[in-house]
Parts: sequence; structure tokens; C-alpha cells
Amino acid sequence: MLILCVPPMERTNMMSQLRSLTRCGVVAVLVGVALLSGCGGPDDTKRAEPIARDMHAEPIARDMHSNANIDEVVMTHVDLALKVDFDRQVLSGHVDLTVDIVKPGTTTLVLDTKALDIQRVQRWEGDAWLDTSFNLGAEDEILGQPLNIAIEPSTQRVRVYYETTKDSDGLNWASPEQTFGKAKPLMYSVSQSIYGRTWFPQQDTPALRVTYTADIETPPDMVAKMSASNEPSAVPAAKHHFEMKQPIVPYLIAIAVGDFRFKALSDRSGVYAEPAMLDKAAFEFAETPQMMDIVESLYGPYAWERYDVMVMPPSFPFGGMEHARLSFLSPTVITGKRDLISLTAHELSHSWSGNLVTNRYWSDLWLNEGFTTYVEKRVVEALYGADRADLERASQYQSLQGDLAELSPPEQVLAIDLSGQHPDNVFTDIPYNKGSLFLTTLEKAYGREVFDGFVKQYFADFAWQTITTAQFETYLFENLVDRYPGKLTHDEIREWIHSPGYPAKGYVPTSSAFESIDAQRVAFESGSIGAAQMDTTGWTVEHWKYLFQKLSTSLPAARLDELDAKFGLSASTNLVEVSDWLNYALRANYQPAIDKRLRAYLGEQGRIKLTKPLYQEMIKTPSGIVLARSLLNETRAFLHPIMVWEIETNVFKKAGIPL
Repeated sequence: MLILCVPPMERTNMMSQLRSLTRCGVVAVLVGVALLSGCGGPDDTKRAEPIARDMHAEPIARDMHSNANIDEVVMTHVDLALKVDFDRQVLSGHVDLTVDIVKPGTTTLVLDTKALDIQRVQRWEGDAWLDTSFNLGAEDEILGQPLNIAIEPSTQRVRVYYETTKDSDGLNWASPEQTFGKAKPLMYSVSQSIYGRTWFPQQDTPALRVTYTADIETPPDMVAKMSASNEPSAVPAAKHHFEMKQPIVPYLIAIAVGDFRFKALSDRSGVYAEPAMLDKAAFEFAETPQMMDIVESLYGPYAWERYDVMVMPPSFPFGGMEHARLSFLSPTVITGKRDLISLTAHELSHSWSGNLVTNRYWSDLWLNEGFTTYVEKRVVEALYGADRADLERASQYQSLQGDLAELSPPEQVLAIDLSGQHPDNVFTDIPYNKGSLFLTTLEKAYGREVFDGFVKQYFADFAWQTITTAQFETYLFENLVDRYPGKLTHDEIREWIHSPGYPAKGYVPTSSAFESIDAQRVAFESGSIGAAQMDTTGWTVEHWKYLFQKLSTSLPAARLDELDAKFGLSASTNLVEVSDWLNYALRANYQPAIDKRLRAYLGEQGRIKLTKPLYQEMIKTPSGIVLARSLLNETRAFLHPIMVWEIETNVFKKAGIPL
């Protein structure tokens, strides 16, 4: 990043000139350029402010999933000053937003809020903070309430005093009993997709990039960490300061406070975890520095200085969350065998696709997740060989076919229309696996060397920017398809992006491992071999997933008892494998596994990917519906609010089943 130290007046003039050039159609190619205030006074916070927001000529359109008037005024920097109150389970304090009026004459700044107690609003004018009028608009179930703030043409900063509430779903307050140490509570944020507005007022859209600072007050025996510059240590303190000088999209702003410790993996990577998990996590993620080297060799330097990971409590709803500099990871990936390491590769890969180059709107999510999943598989291939990567790609394809069978045609499109929907509905296999296999198809068509060069240049050309599917499509045509004619047509590309289903000419990955699994499966089903004769040497979670997908659901319980006893399926430390096994048990009505494992399993982890499929399977029968209702009620207090919403909305409600 290039830092220019200039006085505030010159900075303002330069920003105005750049905006004028942008509006006139001149493409801004200042990648990662920022301005640093060099004079005293209230603005002297030594923060970096991006001056080149996007590589496009047209003004940024409003986001359907935000109330913010980003076509008129945009936030460019965030200063948080918050107290973490574990007794009341609230954050309280204020946020200062540096804003840039992009439409002359604008007199209102509109922010996104949801479940926040807004107490007071001020704007900085001259040399003082002045109270300004504000109001909260009508509440929308998805979007929350717009916070309308009166501003002047000269307004550059606003301050909002507020508290979070019990309904602030972007925060999770884990009791001591819900942590690994069982002694201290733990709090963490989840802002993706639109939950950032539930823990501080903001323009909650990935269309913008901001820098930020934060001053966080906590109990003195706690450690606070954020997705910002973090000293590689974990020292308990009452006050913590953070700075993020590189421009990120707002959903990447994150906080976690708890009884964390730190262990280095290299001079630029390490792991944070509760003491009981630290050594296990350090062993599991030991290959992270090597992964960083692999991605850099393919697609250019890592742009964020450090890459650290933090192990979250069991209720964490995702496998991982790719906050810049500090990925949050589910403890479900810690097995003691490093057999779920592809998830670490995925979150690291987001440092290029998603964090450096970001989808502008949630309908463009495949640009984040498709590229990241593609890069993840390249990391797996470099670490573990082509056979394992091919198996994972083949498993991707199998999983995608299952989603395509369940989703409606409009939901199968990469360039999805999310009008009237919660943006979380886009998080299916489509942006991840269809997006990744689209890119794999391009690689096969143009050759790895050419395609690697294209992807590397794509990351360089759009670094520090947000991008739409339409922009990518144009870029793809100009820099790959038209440059190497005769490989794929424009219509074939558009079919991938804009049509449902899987294109007939799409690459279909295969794995020789499936033949070996099928041979043993058929022999086991016929009774010609028992579980003791099955050779599972070297099997990964993908091998077991395929077996459970294909294994007959009409086998006698005694045969499944044999399988479970031999391989310890119900007792496995690999919770992804357990989820696949329990899903099979539900389909096969194998009651022993359901009775002795399902209830405990749903109460010991809260990851959406592992939990949601089990509820989807349960509700297929009347008795299963009763069981699903019972288990949801039993585990509700343990689960993250996002997980509860997912089950209630996208399982029960979607199937028309009352709770």
C-alpha cells in the first residue's frame, strides 16, 4: 500500500479531483492508494483513507440489502469506542464515521441499524461536536431500521452514541459453560452478511471499503482481538487499541473477547485459542505458513502483513469466517489428524478472493466464494497431490448435483436475483461449487498456465476494489475468451453465469477413488465381506461422504452396528464425518445412531453446514418432524441466533412446516 502524507485541505482537493475524473469515465488505477492526515486537530488520528474506491466510471448504485444512501454520501473510515459488558451482554459507546458527500446538496446521511438503542447523534463542525437531528425509519424484518441523520454540505464526520440489545444477532455471548475452559465468558461478532448493522450503525454493504480504528474496554482479565493490526500475543488488559489501515468491506470488521492465548506458526502467522485448545489448534493449523507460500507463488504477494486464525466456541455457526488478518475458525475442523485442512486453505484463500477483490453486492457472492473454492483446491493439490484434489473436486460435483436437485431454477444461477430475500439465502452450493467448477472448466479449456496468469492479473487489476458479475464478465471476455478464440464462446460463458443447472459442456471431475469405494460397498451390501474386511487405509472425509451417499438404506441394523463398531463412526472426532454418518442414519432409519448420538451431536456443535442437513432430513417424515422440533427447542439456547434463523426459516418455514 502507498501512503501519501498530505494536509487535510490538499487531501480533500485530491479526493474531489479523483471523483471528477471517475465520473468523467477515467478509470482509477490507484490500487490500494491511501491518504494519511498529516496535521493536528481532531482529524489527526493517523488513519489511512482510500481515495480510489472502485475501478468503474459510473456512481455506485444502492444496495438492495442496505438502507444506506451510498449514491449520495459514503463512509470511508470508522472509529469505534466501545465497552464490552458481559454482565448485561451489551456493547456500549459510540462510533465516529468519516463520510464523503458524493452528491452535492445532500442533507441526509442514511445508515443501517437493527436492534440498536440509538441514544444521541452529533456531527463535527469547525472545531466542535454539535448535536444534530436524527430519526429511525420504519422497521423492515430483513433490513432493520434506517437511521436518518441531518448533515451539512461541510460535514465530514458524524458520531452516534448507542448500545446493542439482546436482539443484536451479530453478537454472540457465550457463557462460561459454552466455552472450552468453562471458567470465563466469551463474546464474538459475525457481520456477514448483514449482521454488522446489529452491533454498530454503519452503511452495511460490501459495495464500500473503509479503514478503521477501535478502542475497546473489557474486563481486565480478558483478551480482545479484532480484524486489524494485532500484536502477535494474547495479553489480558482492560483497554485495547486496534488500527486497520488497509481498506476493507464493512462485513470484515470483527471483534472477539475471551480467555485467548497465542502460539506462533511462523513469523507472520499464528493461532489464538482458549488454553484448552491452543496446542491442538497449533498442531492442526501448522501447515498454514506453507499454504501462504503456495498461494503467493500462484497469485501474488499476501497483502495483509499477518495471517492469524482464532478458534471459536462450539456454537460458531460457520466453518470459518475470513476476516482480513484474523480468520475465525470452527473447532469442528480440529480432529487431531489434519484431515479437514481444506477449510483452512479456503479461509486463507479469501485473502485474495473476497478480501482483496470483493463482490459488490450479495448477488455477486460467487465472485468471492467460487474463486476462493477454486484456489482452495489448488492449495490442496500442491500440499497433498492431484489425487486428493481430484477427489475433493469430484465430491464438490456430487454435492452440487444434490443442491441442484433441491433448489428451484432461479436459485441455481450464479448471477442470482435476491430481490425480496435475505442475502443469507445465497449461501448454497451454487456460489461455492458451481462457481469453482466454472473456473475449473475455464482452466481446462485454456490450460493451467494461461488461466493462472489470468487469475493473477485479475487479482492485481481489481485489488482493493468491489466488483460486479457484469464487470467480471466483460473482463473475462476481453482478457481471456477473446484473447484466445476457439475455446469457449460468449454464449457458453453466459450459460454458466446466467442459466440454471450445470452446463452440458461443463467439466465433470472424476476420481478413481470412487471405483474402489463402490467395489467395497457392493461387497459389503451383498454380505460377501464384513466391515472387518473393508480397507479404509488413507480414507479422508470425502471417501466416507461418498460411501454414505451410495450405501443402501435398507441394510439390516445388525450390519450397520457392525460398521459403526468397526470404524467408530458415532464416536469419531471428525464432526464432519459424524454429520454425514448421522444423515445416513436418518435416511436408513438406523435408530441406534439416532438415539445415542444425534441429540448429543446437535448440542455440542452449532455449525450450519453440519446441522442444517440433519434437520432437512428429519422433517421428511412425521416422526422426524416431532424429533426436529424437540431437538431445536432443546438446543436453542446453545445455538447462535444465525443458526436458529437458518433452521426456522430455511428448513421449517421453507417446507411449510409450523414450528
